[in-house]
Amino acid sequence: MFALHNGVTTLNCQPSVLPNQPGPGNPNYDITGITGVEVGSDTYVYFTDKGGRLSLWLMGTTQVVLVNPAVDTVRLRGIHALNQNVLLTAGGTVAGTGQRIRAYIGPTGAAGTTQIAEASSATVFANAVWMGATDKACAVGDKGSVWRWDGNATWASATAPVQGGDPVVDFSSVSMRYDKASQMNLVNDQCYMVDASSSGKLKRWTPHGWAKDVLLPAGANVPLRDIAMNPLGNEFWIVGDDSRVFHFPEP
Repeated sequence: MFALHNGVTTLNCQPSVLPNQPGPGNPNYDITGITGVEVGSDTYVYFTDKGGRLSLWLMGTTQVVLVNPAVDTVRLRGIHALNQNVLLTAGGTVAGTGQRIRAYIGPTGAAGTTQIAEASSATVFANAVWMGATDKACAVGDKGSVWRWDGNATWASATAPVQGGDPVVDFSSVSMRYDKASQMNLVNDQCYMVDASSSGKLKRWTPHGWAKDVLLPAGANVPLRDIAMNPLGNEFWIVGDDSRVFHFPEP
């Protein structure tokens, strides 16, 4: 199920479903990621789902499934794009060959190429991806796994440090700071990520290593599910369980 809203409180959000659904309650087709691209006066909205499908909804037309893998072979958990030249998706393979980060070309979904993630593991899925620029991106996944992309096919990997007796966590979402107007800005390439532990945390991974954890309000004592920010990184939102919403720079 998905809906569109343009910020007008009285707007009918036009709820709809993606095509070719197998029936109510089937978890394989739950939507896991969404990103939108504007081309002229048109808005292209791309979706990923648990069944590994990549779908497109061009506003005012019928939804189209662009990529439809064999049943129970692929899981997709996230997508992000800045334009239609490169769509990055994050997920994994059911057969146990590890994380799966792929690049597609929209609006056809053509030329899907699997990116190479260093230090791959059969037990680690990539859960989210975010593009800061057309050749800059970060992805996060299970067991504290993170990856960084510079436009090449290989993603450099790292693992978040564990402090004290804290357990290794599964990252749920990521966002990248990148000031396109100033490519030498020191904030560029910094990736912020949240995790789905019982008391979620916000971490920052810079090109030079891991920064000190970002302190969150006391109310952030729940699993955190998503983070998004503006390109400059001076305003961002975090959402978590129990309808928790955090907006910075508000206290």
